[in-house]
Parts: sequence; C-alpha cells; structure tokens
Amino acid sequence: MKIKPPIPLALTLLSLLAIFANTANSQTRSSVGDVYEVESGTLIYREFHTFSSEPGNEFMQTQYKAPTGELLAERAVDFNNGYASAYVFKQLEPLTVKQVTRNDEGIEYKEVNGDKVKNHSFTVKNLNKAVVNAGMFNAVQRAWPQLINGEATLIDIVVPNRKRAFTMELKAVDVTTTNMAKYLATDSLIAFKLRLKSRLLRLIVPPIELGYNKNSKRLVFYHGPSNILKSNGKPYKKIRVLYTNSE
Repeated sequence: MKIKPPIPLALTLLSLLAIFANTANSQTRSSVGDVYEVESGTLIYREFHTFSSEPGNEFMQTQYKAPTGELLAERAVDFNNGYASAYVFKQLEPLTVKQVTRNDEGIEYKEVNGDKVKNHSFTVKNLNKAVVNAGMFNAVQRAWPQLINGEATLIDIVVPNRKRAFTMELKAVDVTTTNMAKYLATDSLIAFKLRLKSRLLRLIVPPIELGYNKNSKRLVFYHGPSNILKSNGKPYKKIRVLYTNSE
C-alpha cells in the first residue's frame, strides 16, 4: 500500500481551524463538559466543543482548559458524510501532538511526544466505516434507531498508535445501573455501554459509559478514559464528564 506522507502537523491544525472559521455562517452548536477524575472526584479540566455543519460536512473544534481557564490542549476534526476524515490534537504540556488523516487508501498517523516522533501508514477492514476518535459523536447518531429498540451495534474503532481497529459493541443498558445515575436525574436520559467485542479483552479493558438526552439525542455524560495527559505525562485512569449543551 502506498500512501502520501502526512501533511506537517502545524499546517494541518491551522488548515482545519481555518475551515472551521470559514463555516461561521453555517449551522453551529456547542457543548461544554466538566471533567472530573473518578479516583479523586476533583474537577481537572473543562472541554469546550463547537460543531459547525453544512450539507455533507461537519467540523468540530475543541479546547481543553484548566479550571483556572488556562488552555491545556486543542483539537480540530473534519467530518465527511458523518465520518471523521482528518483529526489533529495538540496538548501543550507535556507537548503531545497527534495527527490522523483517512483517505481512500488507508490511514496516515503521526504522533509527537516531546522529541519522540512516530510516523506510519496502515489500513483496516471496513476502512470507510471505521470510526476515528471524535467520530464516536456521530456513530451513536447513526445507530440511534437500533439502539433505542434494544439492539446492539458493532463499531470498528481505529487505534492509530496500534495500527489497527478494534471491534466494539454499543448497546443500551438500564440507566439506573450506570454511574450516570449517581450524578444526574435520569428520567429523560438513555444510557449506552461501549465495550470490546472480544470476551478476553473485556476482562482487562473496562467498558465506556455514555449518557444521552432521549429527545435531543445529545451527549450529557461520559465515563471512561481521557485523551489528556497529566503534567507528568501519565494518563488519567478514568474520568467522568457532565455536559451542558446549547444551540
């Protein structure tokens, strides 16, 4: 397989942000998430998401800020017909930059951690339907009719640093049995669990919990891993996020 070299990271981030800026007159919506470390219960940062859409395309910009307002990281995502096609994430401290680009031939990935650089290209089964990072926002929307009827749906989620995709099962569960019930009134909410299809891997990788408003179909709760690193470079073991949505 022959794939063109990835575009320079800084240029790609600027390009995606420019695309977003040029869609200011299209339909937009926003979401703010308060992120807590599950282990300590401490508010560790906030997520500010802005979505801009036009026929066939959607763009997403995210800023991650400390409770004091200091910028920690930013992300830009370009969607094509509901699937994330380009993604750039940059954390300022420790310096971490990740770039993913999907084209008709495969996936290009570049990662920078301090002075260490990874750069590789690969392909996966069901390339056009596989979910890349923030594509999970749209994956639930696509499967909504099946999910609310109690049917499970399988999603291939790309893990670029592993150069492969993992098949995961998404299914509605009893909201009263989830962590969400501890923090939110659940009358108008529906809960989903996302877990690996492999029974063996399920033993070592806990499921992700997602909570949605039944009427708006907007994400209101997340319980799982974080894409932000601690200042010492180590990952947060588990976070919960409470979202407030607006148009």
